[in-house]
Amino acid sequence: MICMYSIARGAAAFAAAAVLTFGGGCLPLLPEAGLAGGITAFAEQTAAPELKTADVYGSKLALTVANVNEFPEGTVFRVYVGGNKIRSYTSKKLAALSGRMTLTHDGESLFKGGKQYTIKVKAMLPDGGSTVSQRTVRTAKKDWFAVKKGAVLYRLSGGSMVPKNAQGSTVICRGVLTDAQGKAAAGRPLSEVSAEYVRVYLPVKNGKNENNEQLYKYVTYYVKNVSAEVGVRSVSAMRKKVTDYALSMSRKRKQTYVLCGEYVGKNETRSDCSGLTKLSYLRIGWYMEHNAEEQANMGGKMVYDNIKLKSKKNGVRIYEFADPARRVDYSALKKGDLVFFICSTNNQETDPVYVNDGIGHVGMYIGGGKMVHFTSSYGITNHPCRTEKLSKYEREHLVIARAVRFIY
Repeated sequence: MICMYSIARGAAAFAAAAVLTFGGGCLPLLPEAGLAGGITAFAEQTAAPELKTADVYGSKLALTVANVNEFPEGTVFRVYVGGNKIRSYTSKKLAALSGRMTLTHDGESLFKGGKQYTIKVKAMLPDGGSTVSQRTVRTAKKDWFAVKKGAVLYRLSGGSMVPKNAQGSTVICRGVLTDAQGKAAAGRPLSEVSAEYVRVYLPVKNGKNENNEQLYKYVTYYVKNVSAEVGVRSVSAMRKKVTDYALSMSRKRKQTYVLCGEYVGKNETRSDCSGLTKLSYLRIGWYMEHNAEEQANMGGKMVYDNIKLKSKKNGVRIYEFADPARRVDYSALKKGDLVFFICSTNNQETDPVYVNDGIGHVGMYIGGGKMVHFTSSYGITNHPCRTEKLSKYEREHLVIARAVRFIY
C-alpha cells in the first residue's frame, strides 16, 4: 500500500530519483519511469503568457496577460520593453489587475506617439523554470484627455505656469504631456523630464459664418497631470465616443435633412452629412469644417484613396475615380473613419459652388461593414439620418472614393 510520495521539482528532478515509500521500505524510481507525467516541472505544464493589446494611447500602452489565472501561485512576471526590464508583478498582484499592465516608458525614455515598441513578458515559475512571450505594439499618434470640471487651467508666461480660470465642465480634447516649462515630454530621457502638465487644445466657439454654421478656434491651456484634474483616454474609447454620438442622432424620433443644419435636441435633429460628422468629432474636441470636401482634405491618415483631381470650377474641385473598377476593403476600416463619395456638392444647381462631381457626401464607419450618415436620398424627412450596409449603398447609390482616419 502506498503511504506517501515525494517528487523533486525543477532542474533537480532530472538529476535525482524520485522516491516512493512503501511501508518501511523505499524504492528508488527514476524520472524516466513515468508516474503518468507526475514529475513534469511547472515550466512543462504551463503555457507562455498570452499577451494581448488592451488599449493604445499616445503616451502609454496597456497590455493584458489573458491567461494569468493559469499560472501557479508564486509566479513572478518580469516585463521588458526593448530589452530593458521595466517592472515585475507577482501572479497574485497581476491577477488582481485582471492581467492588465500599463507601460509609459522603455526604461530609458518616455514613450513617443506613433512609435513601435516590443514588449516581452517572462513568467518566472516557482520551480525555477520560465516561459516567455513578446508582442510588438505601436503607440497612438495622438493623446486625448478628459479635462475635468473644476480643473485649474494655466497659461505659460515667462517660462512659468500662471493659473487663469477653472474648467466649467468636463470636456475631451487632444493634448500633449509636458514638463513644468511647457516643453513636450514625449521621447525624452527619464533622467531629465517629469510629465507634470498636459498641454490641451480646447475648441471654443468663435462666431458663425454666412450659413449660420458654428465656428470654433483652438485655445491652448495647461492642466496639472494629476487624476483629479485630467485623465487620458484611449484610441478605442475615442472611436466609441464619436460613433456613439453619430448613432444617437440616427435614433432621434424627428429628423430633417437641412443643409448647414447643426441642431440636435432631445428627440429631434436637423442636419446634413458633414454636420453629423462635425458634431460627432466635436465630442472629442476635434473641430472640422461643416463641409465634406474640407473634411476629406484636412489631414488624418489616408486609409483608402481612389480619387483623381480632374479640374476646378469657381474654386471648387471636380474629381473622378482614379480606377473606376477599384473598391475599398471594408476590413481595412475602423470605427470612426470617415468615408467620402463623389457626387454633387449642393442640391441647388444655381449655387456658384455647385459641381456635379465633387466630394459631396460623407458618412462615418461604425463597424460590421456599416456606416451612419445624414442623407437626402430617401427624402428630407424620411429618416434621413440612418445606418446602412456599405455593400448595399455602394451597389444602389454611391461608391466610396476616399476613407480617412482621424483617430489613430
